[in-house]
Order: sequence, then structure tokens, then C-alpha cells
Amino acid sequence: MYQGVANNKTFQNQNRMNNLSQKNNFDSPQTALWTSRGRGAVATIRYGGDCQIIDAGTLPMFHAANKLPVAQQLVGDIFFGHWGTETSEEVVLCRLSDDQLAIHCHGGEAATKRILNDLACCGVEIVSWSQFLSKCEGDFESEMQEVLSKTKTIRAASIVLQQQSGVLRSAFEKLSEVNQQEETFSKEIDLLLHWASFGLHLTTSWKVVITGRPNVGKSSLVNKLAGFERAIVFDQPGTTRDVVHVEAVFEGWAFQLIDTAGIREEAVSLEQQGIERTLETLQTADCSIILLDQSQPVTDEERSFLEQYPSAIVVANKSDLPSAWNKNDIPCEDILFLSAMTGEGVDTLSKKIVQQLVPEVPPSHTPIPVTARQISCLQRASLALENNNWEESLFEVKNLLN
Repeated sequence: MYQGVANNKTFQNQNRMNNLSQKNNFDSPQTALWTSRGRGAVATIRYGGDCQIIDAGTLPMFHAANKLPVAQQLVGDIFFGHWGTETSEEVVLCRLSDDQLAIHCHGGEAATKRILNDLACCGVEIVSWSQFLSKCEGDFESEMQEVLSKTKTIRAASIVLQQQSGVLRSAFEKLSEVNQQEETFSKEIDLLLHWASFGLHLTTSWKVVITGRPNVGKSSLVNKLAGFERAIVFDQPGTTRDVVHVEAVFEGWAFQLIDTAGIREEAVSLEQQGIERTLETLQTADCSIILLDQSQPVTDEERSFLEQYPSAIVVANKSDLPSAWNKNDIPCEDILFLSAMTGEGVDTLSKKIVQQLVPEVPPSHTPIPVTARQISCLQRASLALENNNWEESLFEVKNLLN
């Protein structure tokens, strides 16, 4: 769907084939569940260590249909067999390297739990998939794979795949070259940090808070933007008394729409608690939308609220109803009229949200830091450079790949 996904997958597959015969030196045997828990067609378990552990004993854990023990199977071969003796599981094994196996079995939890327990009884340590990946491919590769697993859209995943395929590593390696000029070094750090917020939001949704006084249509607008009814809609002030979160995707980017309690001075005690949470949520929002009702006069309270949040997107809802405003009543110049009831103008609002939060998209093959750790290293390196501490700056840069 997005350019680069297919090419990146091809690159990764070729890279894995080139690494099939490499030994990864597991000092002690480890195993990890490689697929999500729960019922599924097929589950995968990774094993790293001496393959003779699986063959050991008078009753080996695995019996291959070709009668060969696991240790004698060729690297790169895929072979069918049975796991266990009395009640066996049909499994397919692939020998990835001298000391790595992929065990494919039934996707149910019982099958995976049994195989993992059998391995544990033989002294194999059960670890998380990220710990296993860090052991066999390195911390940086494990970090990037974990980032990829947390992406929420195809567009975000395609960018992370490109970074994982060597774009980001190459940039970090180039940065760590000690013969660089200080000016060039500082410029390259700044270029990476320019995309810091964008990189973090490849795995974290932008927070969009919708606020306004009661009954202006906040919940209806959230439902219309999300494309389904998640927030409760009722013609009674104070219906939404807590913060409601809804995930949505606009133009391939993930957003968290946050419906909040209506703000009004005469709120009752329980409703006031919701208003306090609304004000707290506004402080951490990436984007705020102040919703007005153009079928009702603008209140002094609303005008005061608009002054407090000058960067907010101002929206006038209920454009399908007769307007109660004249030219002098319009509270600001840049205001978007829409109807959460009919949907008119809602697409324009979603585009405006994207324009505000994603004003630019990096060109293909632009290196982008994608974790808080990477960004912190770059920020510390930049600060050390400002303090004329070249060695400290270089130390932080080299930590990017550790």
C-alpha cells in the first residue's frame, strides 16, 4: 500500500538467508514464544542453544519423520515430526543456524505451553521474544523490532521497516566516526533531532482533545471522526463526566481522540471532577479542539477559554441548524463550520488535524530516531557538544547502537 514495504521485506528476507549459517553463541540455552498468545492457526517458538539438548535422553522431545536427530539436520532445512511420546504434537522445525531453531506448532495455548515446559524441564531458560532477539541479533536490532511491533498503521510500519533495514544504523555509524568535523557532527545531530517527535509518534498516537461547554456536540463529533459510535450521546448537560479515548486513523497516521466533560461554571460536584480531568488532559494534548455551538450565542466563558488556548482549532458545530451569530459574534477569524449530525465539514477537520500535527513528512530514506532512548542519547550528545565536551558527545553517539 505504501512504497517501500515490499522492498524492505525482500531486503530482510535476503539478510536472514545470508545469516542462516552464522553461529550466535548462546552461552546457555534459551527459548521464547515468538507469536501472540491465544488461539491461532500456527504458533512459533524460537530456541537458541545446543540442539543436542532436544535430542538427549532415551526418549527425545522431538522425533523427525526423516529419522534424523535435530543436531544432524542441515542448516536451512525444514522438517516435519512429532513432539513428545505418549501424546504427541505435530510440529514443523526449521534449523535457522547451528544453534537456532524455529518450532512451529498448533496455535492453541496448550501446545505452546507444553513445548515451553518440556524445554524448561531440560534446563532451557524461557525469555521474552525481545530478550531472545537481543541475544541473537543485538540490542539495536531488538529495539527496532520492538518498535515495529508497536506501530499502529501500515504507513507508520513502512517507515519503521525502512529504518530497520539499515537507514538508521548507517546514520548512527556515520555519526560515530571520530574523524568528523565538529560543525558537520553538530549539523547531523540536529537533522536527526528534527524528526524526534515524528519518530516517537510512529508508535504513539497523537492526542487530540475535544473540549467545550456541555451539549455543543463533542461526543457526536468524536463518533463521526472515528467512524463509529464509541462516546455516549445524550441531550443532557454533564452526560460525559470522564475522559473517553477513541483511536482513529487519518491519512495513515494514528490519533487518539479524547472526548471530555463539558466545561461550565455551575457544574455539580461529580461533574466538576470530570471538568478538572478535562483541564489536566488539555495540558498534555498534542492538539486541542474547542467546539462551539453556532445555533447558540457565544458565552463570555467561551471567549475566555479561547483566549487561554490560542493555538487550538476552533470549530463551530451544528451548521445544519439556523445560526444565532451575526458577524460581530464570530469569536475568531480562523473558524471551521461543520455538522457532526450530517457529517458536513468533518473531513475538512480531520485534514486540519493532520496539517497541524504532521506538517511535514520526511523524504524516503531519511534517518529518523524512533525511541525515547535514541532521542535522549542525541540530546545529551548535542548538549555535550555545546559545552565543548567532544569526548562525552562521541560517547553518547556510540551508545546509540548499544
